[in-house]
Formats: sequence, C-alpha cells, structure tokens
Amino acid sequence: MSALKDATREHHQLIRATKRTSFTDRLDKNTHNSKELFNIVKELSNPNANSNAITPSQDLCNSLVTFFHCKITDLHDNFGHQTQPTTTEPTTPAITLNAWTHISTEETKATMNSIHSGAPSDPCPHFIFNKADNIIAPHLQTIIHSSFASATFPESWKHAEVNALLKKPTADPRDLKNYRLSRSSPSLPKS
Repeated sequence: MSALKDATREHHQLIRATKRTSFTDRLDKNTHNSKELFNIVKELSNPNANSNAITPSQDLCNSLVTFFHCKITDLHDNFGHQTQPTTTEPTTPAITLNAWTHISTEETKATMNSIHSGAPSDPCPHFIFNKADNIIAPHLQTIIHSSFASATFPESWKHAEVNALLKKPTADPRDLKNYRLSRSSPSLPKS
C-alpha cells in the first residue's frame, strides 16, 4: 500500500510540475499579447471553471439529437414549404454529362494539398494523404470523372461526423441552446 501512495504522490507532483512549466512557457511566449495573458490569469484563478461540465452519455446524445431535430423541424415549418425526404436508394440519372473540362493531376494534387486538416473519420492521417498525393491523385481523378459521367457520387462520401460543440467555453453545458453543430467530413471528399 505504501508503494501505491508513493507512486500516487509522485504522479501528482509530476502533474503539478508539468502544469507549472506549461503556464511559465505560455506566459513567456505571450508577454506582448494581453488577451492571452488575461486568459492565462483567468485559467489560473478559476481552476475548476469546467466543474459544471456534463458527462457524455447516451441520454445526453439522445437529448441533443431530439433538440436539434426539433430545431430543424421548426426552421422547416417557418419556411412554409415541405421538403421531400432524401432517399438513399440509387436512381438512374435522367442525363449523363459528357462535356466538361477534365481536371489535371497537378490541379488534383494542388487541391489535395490545400486541405490543411483532417477529420476523425478519415481512413488515414492527413499528413500521409498529402505525402502520397502522387499515388492517390490519379485514382481520385478517375473517381471524380466517373462521378460526373454517371451523375452519381460515392455513397461513403455522403456521410459526415457531426459533433455538438459549446458555442462559448463559459456557456452552461447543461443548457442545450448553448451548443452548435459542427460537421466533420473525411478529407478525400473535400478535395
């Protein structure tokens, strides 16, 4: 039992030392940035500012889904017209596209490399995606051109991860009105 107490004490000392070093480094880096200095002071003077944070749970998730679904339904009702529900069944396109300017490999690579961050739903890390642009670009071009020609888009690219984020860090996380939706789709469809 003594070994556990010693290990716990050592662990807490290490955490305190790391926090101290972190704050010192942040203060040194921001000596001319008053906004950041005030944020650091606020953080130091309110160490338990997030004590009212709620624990993620299935009930919370269901509450958020219900809240945003109602919010979207209210928006639709306020527009005064009904939208047709979307279908996931593939349909045969009425027309096919056969005249458009094909994108070059260089344009594809430039677009791929212009995406600066990935998403949690990406099948591979973003930096690998960019490093392998010579390999991926020709295949991506083929997918794009066949999508235009057939007027279809890969089903897996039609999905995104949606997160509910607090609008402001100081907002009460128990009030669902303080959340906004944030979509995070994979990088490949973005290109």
